[in-house]
Amino acid sequence: MLLLLLLLLLLLLLLLLLLLLLLLILLLLLLLLLLLLLLLLLLLLLLLLLLLLLLLLVLLLLVLLLLLLHHHHHHHHHHNHYHHHHHHHHHHHYHHHHHRSQ
Repeated sequence: MLLLLLLLLLLLLLLLLLLLLLLLILLLLLLLLLLLLLLLLLLLLLLLLLLLLLLLLVLLLLVLLLLLLHHHHHHHHHHNHYHHHHHHHHHHHYHHHHHRSQ
């Protein structure tokens, strides 16, 4: 009679242990799933951030290129005009002076 009770108690303990183990496994699985989900979310966020950064870089490059092109063109034109004017003036002056000397 006592042996039977002991056996029953042992069985109950074993069942409880098994249930606890199952719960632990389930919890671990859930945690793993959550971790995986978090990792996926993080990866997605990283990808989005990378895409945004790339877009920003392209935009910046485009603006820089536009600015450089505009500036260069403007500068070149201005320089040419100035040079031409100066040269002409100088030549004229020299010629005039020379003529007067003679």
